[in-house]
Amino acid sequence: MFKLYACVVCLLSATLLAACSPKTHPAQFYRLEPLGAAPAPITSDKPLRVIGLGPVRIPAYLDRPQIVTGAAGNRMNLDEYHRWAEPLRDTVGSVLGENLSARVPGAHLVVFPWNRAITPDYQIEIDFSRFHVNDEGVAELWANWSILRNNKPLLLQTSRIALPASGRDAEALVAAQNRTLAQFSEELALALSKLPIE
Repeated sequence: MFKLYACVVCLLSATLLAACSPKTHPAQFYRLEPLGAAPAPITSDKPLRVIGLGPVRIPAYLDRPQIVTGAAGNRMNLDEYHRWAEPLRDTVGSVLGENLSARVPGAHLVVFPWNRAITPDYQIEIDFSRFHVNDEGVAELWANWSILRNNKPLLLQTSRIALPASGRDAEALVAAQNRTLAQFSEELALALSKLPIE
């Protein structure tokens, strides 16, 4: 009789614990993707050689696994259930590298840090100051970038790109960020195509 009573108490306790435990909400993971089918490549009458991409720096507020979005005022939201599948500082550089490889014919692209034996003909340094979807559902990419040759700047530029997201769910927000990165890649590719080769 005592054993039966103990079993009933244990079963009830387990049921109560299960009922009181918070429901788990598995996180979803996302990554940026390089451009798909390449459009007609931007051509140059002078072939480019080795292009070094990097360093590519992102602001500290983005250097975290959660997807960050803007909120009203100066607030930012960190989404605990929608996260980057890899550090954003790594994936932004690798996606830009793949995009440029597809857009700049005749170039061999290396991503920072490259082998010491390699001396790029041109180097692209990028400092992102903003790369998130704001509270109005617009993906914003702000970046200062420069192209160097022999460690001397040939071109200093600022890019500001804003593209609306198709929705407010995480997939739509990431897709919008992806499109801003693709447009930024086109700007870099166009600038590279105009550089002289000495």
